[in-house]
Amino acid sequence: MRFLDIPVLRSAWFSAGCPAVFCLFPAVIWTVAATMAGRADEVRAASADFHPGVLKPFNAIIGHWRGVGQPRRGSRRGAWQEEMTCRWDFSADRPAVRFDRTSGAAGQFRRLTLQANAAGETLQIRQHLDDGQERVYRGAIPQQWPSKLVLRTDPDQDGTVYRCTIEQLSRIRLVMLFEHRTTASGTFRRTAGIGYTRSGFHLADSRRLHRECVVTGGEGTIAVQHAGRTWYVCCEGCRQAFEESPDSILAEYEQRQRQADSAP
Repeated sequence: MRFLDIPVLRSAWFSAGCPAVFCLFPAVIWTVAATMAGRADEVRAASADFHPGVLKPFNAIIGHWRGVGQPRRGSRRGAWQEEMTCRWDFSADRPAVRFDRTSGAAGQFRRLTLQANAAGETLQIRQHLDDGQERVYRGAIPQQWPSKLVLRTDPDQDGTVYRCTIEQLSRIRLVMLFEHRTTASGTFRRTAGIGYTRSGFHLADSRRLHRECVVTGGEGTIAVQHAGRTWYVCCEGCRQAFEESPDSILAEYEQRQRQADSAP
């Protein structure tokens, strides 16, 4: 296309002469560049990475849990009940596992966010408290899961160190223990412990789900629709990821299925 075929440029050419046209070129170039950049952002968003990475073993704890908290082990004094939802969160630069307390008047956290560091060498838990404060625990990535995950904070201004332990006892049983110590040579003392049972199950229940989450490979508990078919995801985080980029996620899921079928 000749530039005189563009109405704005043709009008400028005949009304003000050639110099006016060249004055318009920077604005035209900027508009084209901005449009191309916007489309590039759309492409990047459509190909977002929803892989759990080193956190993949934690698929086993995704879901809804019913918990009983106790300040003192074996004592119901001061005990409370709560419900907690564990879900994937792909909204940040690295995938995270989020524990959100969904009911209960009091507890040890409003939210816990479990994430690996940028190098994928250590784990970090960010504890959001009811009063708005935060604590950051750090620890090693377990060699396998289920396992006992133990993380600690750095000493605060008073020298107090906090410790958080998460352990999956079975597919339907999960415990968290919160402790603290006030001196470097002291022992950790229990703040509270929470025992969780997966919602919809009893302690003696051995039922298993057979649907697979198309995003992470965990147990699919939420139905999603695409192209006239029903698929399953394991949590709201994976539902959001699926809705953002269903075609690419299903392509990767089907590729994983083919590789699994061809494995010896």
